[in-house]
Amino acid sequence: MYRLYVDEVGTDTMSRLDEDNHRYLSLTGVAMKITDARDVLEPALNALKATIFDHDPDAPLILHRKEIMGGKGPYQALRTNALTRVAYNAAILDIFQTTPYVVITALIDKSWMADQ
Repeated sequence: MYRLYVDEVGTDTMSRLDEDNHRYLSLTGVAMKITDARDVLEPALNALKATIFDHDPDAPLILHRKEIMGGKGPYQALRTNALTRVAYNAAILDIFQTTPYVVITALIDKSWMADQ
């Protein structure tokens, strides 16, 4: 059995296609065995959250790239504390390197599609 995590970048609207931020739509899936998600990924992410962000399992912390990159909310320490940022980067890269998974991406150039 496998698990597939899916996310998109972009929108399905067909307006403002001359702007790169609106021209493309990307759909990405990360596939892994359920046992790897349960026994490898989830414990590693929970340990990262507990160590770096003082995560409370009763108030789950969701890792959102936009907020992490902006250092907003619970991620403020990544923006203001260099040691925390280095520790987070090392930990998340280790998770990416040690968790078995496959990434599948489909990209649509909506401008090209509209011209067809």
